[in-house]
Amino acid sequence: MTILPDYLHMPPMATLFSKLFRRRPGHKPVAEHPQLAQAQEYSRNGQLDAAEKLCRSVIADDPSSAGARVILGGIALKTGQYDAAAALFAEAVDLDSKQADGWQGLGITKATAGRVKDAITDFERAIRLTPGNPGMLNNLANCYRQVDQLDSAVRYYQKALSTDPAFLPAAVSLGEILVQQRKFEEALALYDQVIARIHEGPAAPPDLASLYHGRGLALKGLGRVDEALACYHEAIRLKPRLAAAHNSIAAVLLARNDLDGAIASLRQALTVEPKAHLVYSNLLMTLNYLPDLSQKQLYKEALKFDAKYLGGRPRKPKWPDRSKDRNKVLKIGYVSADFREHSVAFFTRNLPLQHNR
Repeated sequence: MTILPDYLHMPPMATLFSKLFRRRPGHKPVAEHPQLAQAQEYSRNGQLDAAEKLCRSVIADDPSSAGARVILGGIALKTGQYDAAAALFAEAVDLDSKQADGWQGLGITKATAGRVKDAITDFERAIRLTPGNPGMLNNLANCYRQVDQLDSAVRYYQKALSTDPAFLPAAVSLGEILVQQRKFEEALALYDQVIARIHEGPAAPPDLASLYHGRGLALKGLGRVDEALACYHEAIRLKPRLAAAHNSIAAVLLARNDLDGAIASLRQALTVEPKAHLVYSNLLMTLNYLPDLSQKQLYKEALKFDAKYLGGRPRKPKWPDRSKDRNKVLKIGYVSADFREHSVAFFTRNLPLQHNR
């Protein structure tokens, strides 16, 4: 039986990057004015209006304050005002080219706008100014991952973890890449190391569920399916709304011919994350294995997918009128992603032989 592809949750570009102004060992704060430290604290605690008011007051007293503009840029990022954020970060680095958080903020705005290669330059500049900041290293790695330069991404995720061995964003992403590259033993060792360090801490962080899900993927790749299933359930215990873990459970159940269980897990994944079109695609494929489900019911479910993710747009092709050219040779072509070692190719390989040329 076909195995469902695992669904790894990739957040939107705007949420891929570490938050600005996290306190990290060796990272100098942006504040060059006493009031900016308070503004930073307000911003971290979600008191954005108070933070903005303080920053505006600082700029009124000192128009050359780069730090105030960095904090205002961070506030603009949090509220989705990306153009305003980009302008503020650009002003900050113009005023002070050694403002690492300004370069990082500029990189985030560019990456969010799809200018990932430009963002790489800004993140590299930020890292040269603050070499030991795991958040900046992680941001650079995310950019390299976005442009499919996985070797560079792995290198910077590893650098982030060498600075902070329990830095979860880097651990989760690095583990996903290692699983993708089928380096399951290496991925499992990474997950075990990071999970052990986290359990030594005072409280479990929110991303711990993603680590357990990734550990499950590595175990599954090694053929240790029962252990993988236990990891998926632990991930859901920690974070019940982790759609990727529900999908991975479905993949195991489908491989074991438990169709009802697989479908239930997929529908649960869609309940917690309705926009997960890859999960819905897995559901559509799994429904084909139900012997009592009619073609009409399958078509109805496919129409739901179309309406939900494709907008229900009509797709009736406009064929050219050939009625006046009955004697003209008709040229036929075939296009498929499955013309390779695939069941579709096996079934269609004799079709071209039916043509006269």
